[in-house]
Amino acid sequence: MDKVLVVAALRFEVSGILALCRDREIPVLVTGMGRERARHGLQQAVEHRCPQRILAVGLSGGLHPNARTGESGEPAWVVGENPGDRPIPLNPWPGHRPRGGLVTVHQLAANPAAKAQLRDRFQADWVDMETYAWAQVARQGNIPLTVIRVVVDGPASWMPTWRRITSWPAAVGLPWRSWVAQRVLTRQVRDALCGFS
Repeated sequence: MDKVLVVAALRFEVSGILALCRDREIPVLVTGMGRERARHGLQQAVEHRCPQRILAVGLSGGLHPNARTGESGEPAWVVGENPGDRPIPLNPWPGHRPRGGLVTVHQLAANPAAKAQLRDRFQADWVDMETYAWAQVARQGNIPLTVIRVVVDGPASWMPTWRRITSWPAAVGLPWRSWVAQRVLTRQVRDALCGFS
């Protein structure tokens, strides 16, 4: 049985903490992007590892009007975008105060209009593609789940897509924004894990 299991969608998101986790014998799970991969990956890990607590970490989109690249947050709740999805409360990390909420979507919220619509509909501060699935698995297993997310793209940012020429300029800044957000995430997760006993 593990005290804590760290879970992320992408290896890039946890690359800065792998050595720390290995030294402290903290397992790290990378599930892949999207709700189905997130659910399936965490269900298997919970069955095999029986963690006492789950720390879900990663990058996200910012929905709050003041959200900026590199801003970290620990949401108090998560909700899925489907009509039947109900908010699931998240557990604070010891010594932390969660605030706001996160919405999990099926497709990338790639433009300011999509982000504004999500903000209006859910009153959420962040958007991702995995956390609601992880929260469902954690709730089913009665395992406390804490989430740390760092904004890679704010509410006015475009995520590049080759289908829309207007989004191409966003491709230039994406590597830098991702690097900044990943560094902040590494620091936040390292601080949380080093303070956890």
